[in-house]
Amino acid sequence: MSFNKKIYELHSEHVREVVCKALAITTAKHSEIVFDEGINYIKRFLSLNDLAIESAVAASVKYWAWWRNQWYLTDRQFIYEASLYKQDLPFEGQYLKVAHELYYDMHQCNRLVPNRDALNDIHANLRALYNQEAKRIEIAIKSHKNRD
Repeated sequence: MSFNKKIYELHSEHVREVVCKALAITTAKHSEIVFDEGINYIKRFLSLNDLAIESAVAASVKYWAWWRNQWYLTDRQFIYEASLYKQDLPFEGQYLKVAHELYYDMHQCNRLVPNRDALNDIHANLRALYNQEAKRIEIAIKSHKNRD
């Protein structure tokens, strides 16, 4: 692993820890949010709403690398905007509620466009899923014809 990649991973982990502490959530909950929002985002972006897209996205290493990077950049911006380095953490009461609202508002990625590698990876995964489904249907039809 390169030195720069190691530094990036360490900083990403630190950013996640600061955000989790501020929002009083676990790192597991943070990961769940990142995953759920990644699925919701790509479904909105591609205007699709079915399980095939979820499977294709879940299998896309390139999409998730892009998405985690976008989330990390927004988490860094959240730390700056909420002045987390200057605050006593975790937030409590009304401050916690406002911090959650700001966090979710900042992560509404309406202007983001996935890079070409991520979209090509999702497309290849979707094509493979649809090909598998077409073969399954073809076998079912042949099986049904053989019974008649």
